[in-house]
Amino acid sequence: MGMHTTKVAMGEGKFALEEAAARILRAGWDEGGAGAEVVAVDAATGEALGPVDRIEAHTGEGILHQAFLTLLVEGRGEDARLLLCRRSPLKRLWGGVLADSCAGHPFPGEDVAAATARRINEELGITREPDQLKHLGHVAYREDHGDGRCECEWCEVYLAHVEPGELHINQEEISEVRRVAPSELDGYLQGHPEQLAPWLREALSDPSIRTALAM
Repeated sequence: MGMHTTKVAMGEGKFALEEAAARILRAGWDEGGAGAEVVAVDAATGEALGPVDRIEAHTGEGILHQAFLTLLVEGRGEDARLLLCRRSPLKRLWGGVLADSCAGHPFPGEDVAAATARRINEELGITREPDQLKHLGHVAYREDHGDGRCECEWCEVYLAHVEPGELHINQEEISEVRRVAPSELDGYLQGHPEQLAPWLREALSDPSIRTALAM
């Protein structure tokens, strides 16, 4: 009986250890690591509700996060090119997936536009003030990670223009930048030649956001 009890206890301990490791790994995907906070928002209005623990935010159905993405464009009109990037191996969560160049979550209490401007500087080495960003609206999406957790995002979408040669890529963040004409985006939305990150696919499927790229 004692032996059986010991085996059960060891089994429970192993399960608890695996569970703890999985939670730490999940939290590590976001900046700040385990215990870091992200601002939750009201699903209907996008109003900030306050900070929540990132680990708990990925449990079960998940909580709706406040997020942002910036569509970076070189040129205007017929010469407009949307800059898509591939994450560096250190940051890549999905192989072969292209994303916008700057996306993420604001820090607790940080204005979303200010967070977007901060991220542009961190990833691309260029300075943009919040009032230099054009707000294009928002998208909401849910991404199931396939392990009982998901990301639910209320994602504000911004546009920023950049000049050719202006970018100074942070190699730890981005390994490749691709310049895509608006006329080529339908192929990317269909997964050819490569898939887009879910938040970017949602944004580029919105006609008003798509039209703004060449303005």
